[in-house]
Amino acid sequence: MITTEFSPDVWVAIAGALYTIGYLIINQVMLRLVMMVGSFCYIAYYATVGDAPLWGAIYGSILMIGTNIIGLCALYLRNANMFMPKSAEDLYSLFTPIRPGDFRSLMRLGQRQVLFKETIISREGEPIEKLYFIISGTAQVLKRQSAFPMPGPVFVGEVAYLLEANSAATTIVPAGTEMVVWDVAKLRRAIQRKPRLKLALDAVISKDLAMKVSYSVAPADMGGMHANLKAPTITSAPLQQSA
Repeated sequence: MITTEFSPDVWVAIAGALYTIGYLIINQVMLRLVMMVGSFCYIAYYATVGDAPLWGAIYGSILMIGTNIIGLCALYLRNANMFMPKSAEDLYSLFTPIRPGDFRSLMRLGQRQVLFKETIISREGEPIEKLYFIISGTAQVLKRQSAFPMPGPVFVGEVAYLLEANSAATTIVPAGTEMVVWDVAKLRRAIQRKPRLKLALDAVISKDLAMKVSYSVAPADMGGMHANLKAPTITSAPLQQSA
């Protein structure tokens, strides 16, 4: 028997208390650290409780420690900025409050591009196949024969995406507009595999919608603001992506 200053009963009591506390902790990092210390206490118990160490139980506890270490590494990578893709790292500040790992996953599903000519990216009353995030440039929105500008950075098609409905407006973007484009069907399949991605995307879209509401004007003022804007003639070509 391996001897220590603590009796086996003390080790198992400490381990049980730590596991109980761990299950009550919401913070994932603290939870895993507490559970790891509890596993070490269980190892001390299994090593001292009998005439010979209980190796099977000890190996099981070591496996639990290794699992928690892997989980801690995954949490670190999800929150680390060091693996941010160079092509998208300048956009991360526009996508807060999502975590870096969720942002990386979202950017891998999309395509960053610059338009070579004026393009219609959504048509009122038609289903959407793409979700857009305009990085720079000002879109012109046509809704019920009224037109108004919508400068970036801003999402386009997010309401239809969330509600799984047709587009509420026609959106035209000029040549030189830079944007990120997601295929809606591909995005939904990815979300089914990674529910966290849905939470992240919903959070950034909710922020976008809140910004749109905060910058909106009263209907009485809107007429004066857009009095000189006429509904454009829709003659633009379908979406063209950059090389």
